Amino acid sequence: MPARGRVRRPDWVAHVLDEGVPGQGAPKEGIHAVLLHLPRGERVALSATATRIWQLIVLAGASGVRMGDIVPILAAEYAVDPTIVDHDVTELVSQMIAGEWLEVLPDSGD
Repeated sequence: MPARGRVRRPDWVAHVLDEGVPGQGAPKEGIHAVLLHLPRGERVALSATATRIWQLIVLAGASGVRMGDIVPILAAEYAVDPTIVDHDVTELVSQMIAGEWLEVLPDSGD
């Protein structure tokens, strides 16, 4: 992903958030997202942490979000060194871009 680029959820990706129901094979921690790539008919389930990253991207809307805006939020929420968070977010977002689950926008410079 370009260092100054933004990412957003493309129109062709839908999502469902699942809080799970204990005792019914539900995820163990928090909310999990299932993404649906509509043109390909593929789906992918995200971990709780990846779901939180997805939520922050979706909340940014059509203008997208820079990874530099996500990292401090996650570092504070999970009480983790921002360098580690940056590495993990960058890796996940790169995989999601490659799989066309996210799209890159040019940075507006703001």
